Amino acid sequence: MGQCSCFNSYDPRQQTSKFSKNTRQNLISSLLEDFKEEEFNHLITKEIKLENFEILKVIGRGSFAKIYLVKQHLEGKDEVFYYALKVLKKKQLYSKGQVHHTALERQILLEVKHPFIVEMHYAFQSPDRFFFALDYVNGGDLYHHLKKKHRFNEKEARFYAAEMVLALDYLHEKGFIYRDLKPENILLDSDGHVKLTDFGLSKQLNMDSNELAKTFCGTPQYLAPEVILKKGYNKMIDWWGLGILIFEFCNGSPPFTDLNMHRCIKDIVTKKTPQRDHFSKSLKSLINSLLEKDPEKRLGSINLGGTDSIKKHPFFEGVDWDAVLNKKTKPPIKVKVKREFDTKNMDKQYLKEAIKNTPENEGVNLALLNKMHFDNFTFNGDENDSVKNSKQADIYDHIHRSSMASFSSQVSTDDKMMIKPQGKLKVQFQEEIIEVDDCSR
Repeated sequence: MGQCSCFNSYDPRQQTSKFSKNTRQNLISSLLEDFKEEEFNHLITKEIKLENFEILKVIGRGSFAKIYLVKQHLEGKDEVFYYALKVLKKKQLYSKGQVHHTALERQILLEVKHPFIVEMHYAFQSPDRFFFALDYVNGGDLYHHLKKKHRFNEKEARFYAAEMVLALDYLHEKGFIYRDLKPENILLDSDGHVKLTDFGLSKQLNMDSNELAKTFCGTPQYLAPEVILKKGYNKMIDWWGLGILIFEFCNGSPPFTDLNMHRCIKDIVTKKTPQRDHFSKSLKSLINSLLEKDPEKRLGSINLGGTDSIKKHPFFEGVDWDAVLNKKTKPPIKVKVKREFDTKNMDKQYLKEAIKNTPENEGVNLALLNKMHFDNFTFNGDENDSVKNSKQADIYDHIHRSSMASFSSQVSTDDKMMIKPQGKLKVQFQEEIIEVDDCSR
């Protein structure tokens, strides 16, 4: 989650954003756990620290991260900057075997710069935490707006889908697959344009050598068949995700939904994609083409002409793609915000949270802290950062509202799953269970 991946409505009358100087200082000390011993000095980022920011609000939370709205007032300058500060506990990541994967999230955020993708401004660490300062996008996420409208009309869906096509195509050109496309991960800026966020499941692939990813991860309702069948997969899973996304835009819910997650992913493999009577002919055609179970025959595949095959589909007839890229098309939803730091589109359950650190249950282990420390992790906004191209590990898999970690990290002997999609093909997940917060959304 780059910012917050489940924003809902918020009553601005409940907002409280002022804290005394002493309160803020106590908070900062708490978040850093006040490591003062000399042996911890090398574990603390010198160039930029949490003390450089004023924490205003909690605006989101994930399985491994907490998101704050923060303010930065640079010394000697009148301008004030607002960011979404993503904070990850190293110990929690380490216990799940995920700590080194944070490096690739940082790498992706450094590499990408696109009008429809959130930008990272700073990355730094304390002895026990990683910090990412990202764009604060105050328009809320598309899941929030979709639920308010119940469903989008096709003109609205076309607008958001077009911007996402360009964002995903850019990521693919840079050698990244996204792997967790859903409305919760698409934010709206103050003008109503999209910003893709949360690269916690993204992965770098060598597209030229036909490299395949194999980790079972994503959001159950959005999983592509090749992910479920453990065949290995590439960027085509993002175009499958786009098809699910467009369907959800125009229907109000994804095509494959079930309170039982195992039935949900079994339906993805075994059942035909449903259609709706109110869908236009071109929309039905686009959905069928994107939700083709064979990735080599899926719209967007090299065999069919790549991304151009999506842009040229009749559903996008009349779309000026240059105008889309330059944000010259009028957004269908007018975002209601008054100030840059407006939080009315954030989820009020987070805004009510007290700004305090969750206490650790165990004492400090210096050897462990050293093991969890990244050299050259800091990024202070310099685009010529010398560590941009350093070698990175595979991306970590996280559990979110309906995002899942790989099967292998969540093991139980209480559950078995058998999928028989066709004939002799059989996929079996034995003695394994996936933990999700809420598959039903």
